[in-house]
Amino acid sequence: MWAVADDTSPRQGQCAGQITYQSDTDDAYKYLEDQQRQIYTQNPHLTDPYSRAELKSPRSVASLAELKARALKACPDPSLRAQCALDPVLVDRLMKALACVTLPTRFEAPLFSLLIATYTDELDKVRVSHFPESPVTRFGSLPTGTFDAQAILPPDSKVPLVILNRDIFFFTGALAKAIADSIPIKMGTAVSLDYSETGIRRRLHDHPYIVRNFADAMSRLVQGGSSVGAIEVTLDEDHNHIHARLVTAMDRFLISHEEAHVILRHVSDQSVEFRLTASHSKGKSAHALKRVAPKSQKIVSLTPNNPTDGPSTTLEAELRTREQELQADALGFKLMIWSEEEEGDPVAVMMAAAAPHMVFRVLDAANAYGSEAGGWTFSDANHPSATDRIKALSPVFDEVAKMSEPLREVDFRIPFDAAFKVLLNEADPQIRQNLGLQPKKLK
Repeated sequence: MWAVADDTSPRQGQCAGQITYQSDTDDAYKYLEDQQRQIYTQNPHLTDPYSRAELKSPRSVASLAELKARALKACPDPSLRAQCALDPVLVDRLMKALACVTLPTRFEAPLFSLLIATYTDELDKVRVSHFPESPVTRFGSLPTGTFDAQAILPPDSKVPLVILNRDIFFFTGALAKAIADSIPIKMGTAVSLDYSETGIRRRLHDHPYIVRNFADAMSRLVQGGSSVGAIEVTLDEDHNHIHARLVTAMDRFLISHEEAHVILRHVSDQSVEFRLTASHSKGKSAHALKRVAPKSQKIVSLTPNNPTDGPSTTLEAELRTREQELQADALGFKLMIWSEEEEGDPVAVMMAAAAPHMVFRVLDAANAYGSEAGGWTFSDANHPSATDRIKALSPVFDEVAKMSEPLREVDFRIPFDAAFKVLLNEADPQIRQNLGLQPKKLK
């Protein structure tokens, strides 16, 4: 699960618990590791626990035992175990499941690599079957502070590399959980969802933690560009089934959208600047801060434009057009659905069709709050609005549904849309209070 599609590292029984790094032999990952090292060295406050340990003890992890020790140090405070992604039980399960480990770079957290691989392995099967001439794509992370990922061609490499926000799974996890938990589930001779406004509002009033947690995650997203640290709770079994499928589909769509950019050849060697997480300019979009840099500039630049600017970086990427974004939405949607179909879960296919709606609804809401509060924003002239993207995907849904019986039977866009609308309305006062905004005037 840890390896990308074309990994050729030794298999079980051959590596004796030793860890190998793709950055040692792969140009794209070597480039990524160099950028990660430079960014984290110059901006140590941006490190996560795993990359922080690598900075303190460079190249100190060479075996599975050393990897386990580092993973356990990521959450040293026993009182915070419930908030840690790598709790001791999960660490033990991961280590027992793997005899050999191949990691992309020395700064890429193993759990992040594992989660990415669970999606890219399946997506790559779809890519090979439908687009055999397209290149394999590498995936890695940086603290970009925005969920507009960058598909780049590293210098002197022909292998595309997609740079994702390091906290992408915190974004989908916390917000998908609140959305899924908002929908009342009726049990009887059959399981049914009550997605009436009255039913959803009643559930939120009966369970106010749902609203509080959603407001917390949304506020963090606007204030810091990431919902990392947002409060989460363990759901009941029925709502956990919904959440598991929704969050999986949201993750897969974000990744398949970038895969689509690569397949559609929306990648070039141009440069684009973007702000790192925890840095923004008040009143300006994070995307609006991007601008084309000289083509001769081939390395990361961390020099602020003026003393009031936060840290920034320049990578080899391309400023895409609205048309290209819509094209990637359409192909990414198909890749996601085809990938879900490969796994043979019809309910997952139905829920996946609603995932883009939730991604766009969340980012659109965060963008509105960010514009008003001077925090992070998530749109620009090159990115269509959430409304336009949802509208453009409607005929794509209809096209895919012609060949998909589950999509012809149930349209989960309706209940999730209803849940998000009511949830956002209920959480708005708390979000505005968290962001220091005036209460919304009643009409």
